[in-house]
Amino acid sequence: MCGPGGACPESYHCAADNHCHLDGTPATLACAVDAGIDILLIDVPIPPDTTRPAVVMTYPGNNDTNVNVGVSIAVQFSEDVTNVNTTTFTVSVGATPISGTVAATNAQLWKFLPDTALPANTVISAGVTTDVTDLAGNSLEFAYGWSFTTAP
Repeated sequence: MCGPGGACPESYHCAADNHCHLDGTPATLACAVDAGIDILLIDVPIPPDTTRPAVVMTYPGNNDTNVNVGVSIAVQFSEDVTNVNTTTFTVSVGATPISGTVAATNAQLWKFLPDTALPANTVISAGVTTDVTDLAGNSLEFAYGWSFTTAP
């Protein structure tokens, strides 16, 4: 296909069929390969990514009850993120942190894996901080927290 304003590579012209044809070829010639302009060669600025990532799902969900004490805690973001670790994704009972590790299922879904079973019949708090960023460096706009209660 011809580019904007009928643009074609050097030595080609934009024919009536809106395809780039080699200069000097008959108008009736059907081209097997279009010599269309490479859109990547057009100097079009790409706007920067300024969209902040957001939390779109947690597991367990906020205020869930009767949650299995052997559960892994997960958070999913609206886009790929980095800098998710035990400092930026925390789990606690009140002010007491629960020890564990953080692992990515993929760059949008992250899990906190407690070192031991969660305490029974207890409110567990989880959260992510604004230090979590997308690949363009945009951070979460707000820290996000949720809580759930484990089974007796």
